[in-house]
Parts: sequence; C-alpha cells; structure tokens
Amino acid sequence: MRSKIKAAALLLCAVLLTAGCKKSPDGVSSQSSTDLSQPVVSSAVSEEESAPPAVQESSAGSTVSAASSAPAVKPAPAPIDPDDESFMQLDNTRHGYGQGNAKDSANRPTGAVAAQEKFAEYGAVFIAPPSNSVYLTFDLGYENGYTSKILDTLSEKNAKGIFFATMSYCRSAPEIVSRIINEGHILGNHSVSHKSMPTLSVSEMRNEIKGLHDYIKNTYGYEMFLFRPPMGEYSVRSLAVAQSLGYKTMNWSFAYKDWDTNNQPDEASAQEKMLNDAHGGAIYLIHAVSRTNAAVLGNVIDGIRAKGFVISEYPNTAG
Repeated sequence: MRSKIKAAALLLCAVLLTAGCKKSPDGVSSQSSTDLSQPVVSSAVSEEESAPPAVQESSAGSTVSAASSAPAVKPAPAPIDPDDESFMQLDNTRHGYGQGNAKDSANRPTGAVAAQEKFAEYGAVFIAPPSNSVYLTFDLGYENGYTSKILDTLSEKNAKGIFFATMSYCRSAPEIVSRIINEGHILGNHSVSHKSMPTLSVSEMRNEIKGLHDYIKNTYGYEMFLFRPPMGEYSVRSLAVAQSLGYKTMNWSFAYKDWDTNNQPDEASAQEKMLNDAHGGAIYLIHAVSRTNAAVLGNVIDGIRAKGFVISEYPNTAG
C-alpha cells in the first residue's frame, strides 16, 4: 500500500513540473506569472516622474501644459514707447515752486535765481538774466470778466503780456484768445486739463502739452512755445518732456495772493507790493481772475517804468 501511495505522489510531481516549465517557441524556458523569485516592480511613479507636472513631454516630443497645476497667466504689460523710456530715467521728484522772500543786492529773489541755475539745462525759466527787462504774465484758468479790461490796459500802455491758457479756457473764450494773438501778445500753454505734471506718465505729460498745442495751431495757425506747469509743479522729467516738444517751461519770480476771488487784496497794498518787488529780469505772475489786478495794472506798469525798467516782449529764442 505504501509503495502505491509513493508512486502516485511521484506521478503527481511529474505532472506539476511539466505544467510549470514549458518552452517558448525559440527554445528558452518561460517563467510562470506566479513566480515570486524576481523582485516586484512598484506601480508608483519614480521620483523623477513625480515632479510637479507643470510641463511634460507628449509622446510626439512637444511640450504641453498640465492644466491642473499651471499658474494663472497674467496679461503682458503694455510695451514702453522707446521715446518714453529715456525720460523715465530722469528724476520725477515733484517741486512745488515759490520764489521765497529772500532777495539779493539787486532785489532779485534768491530762490528764483537758484532754481534758474539748477534747471536751466532743461529749458526752465524762473527769472530772466539781469537786465532792465520785466515780463508780465497772466494765468487764464477760467474767465471772470476782467481779461478784456487787462487787454485794454496793455493796449493803452503799449505793453505786451504773456497769457497762459488752459484748453477749457481756449474753448470757452475764443474771442479773447483771438484778441490775445491778434494784438501781438504771447499765448502760452497751460495744459489741457490743469493736472500736476509730475503725477502723470510720460505719455500723459506729452498729451497735456501737445493736445493744447495742436488745438491752437489747427484753430488759429499759432505756434505756442512757452509752457506754464499747472500749480507751478514740475520735475526734471516734466521739464525735459516739455523741452523735447520745443517748449520752455516758464514759472515766475514774483507772485502774491491774488487768485482768491472771494478775498481780494486791497488795491493800494497790491500796487505797493508789485512795485516794491520789481527787479531786473522779473517774471510777474498775475491772475486775470483778480478784480484788484485789473484795477491797478495801469498804475503798476507806470510805476515799473518809473523805476527804469522796460515791459518787454519775451522772444522765442530767449534763455
């Protein structure tokens, strides 16, 4: 009995060995799929493959984005105009201008003299060179009913002025603009919208000047060449932009509180101050909205001349 059992066991082993070891067509033994003698290959991705899938190679070798982890794409910044880039290298520190009270031996404000020396290379004018010339400038932001009287006085005294007007003024008072030009005065550029120049981009600075320049040229055939910055605020950058457009930026060496129409200075004190502060190369800032200015202008012109000064025309080539 034991011999029969042993024989049966040997027969069974032979069958199992035959089933587990077959030859492939090329004569090499194949390995059973249940053979655990080889290491198990993990299905996990290797360290290199598990890197963030922002960019992967497609089967065709081209680069494709993995949308699930790609960062949001920001719009490209607007290209910088090459003409603007050079100006952006210049200092844009805002200077609020005031001539100050200190004067030199010639009664010239030292603040205006210092600013002239510092910014002359950028076409800035704060005070003219020492001479007997005096320049009368008038700012026109809006019409208050006195500009015609000022023009009448200048005509009566045979004196010329410089009138700095905004776009809104030029559009609202074309008859006065025409009179300024036709009577031989200088029409100056006071910007399109009266914004502080250093707060603007280079292109905006350019548009504030060029917009009004082109309007006046197209409407009146007149070429402006003097620019007065709104509020007297400027920077090296804004001076350079104006200069690149063929402009000198003109501030002033005399000003007083004449712009508040609800709190006008009395005529006697206004006239006294304007005459006491007279100096060679003076650039007077006079607001045309002032009732007082319109009333005393004739006496001021007479008084300036009595001191030996000349109410001069500002030439296009003046420095």
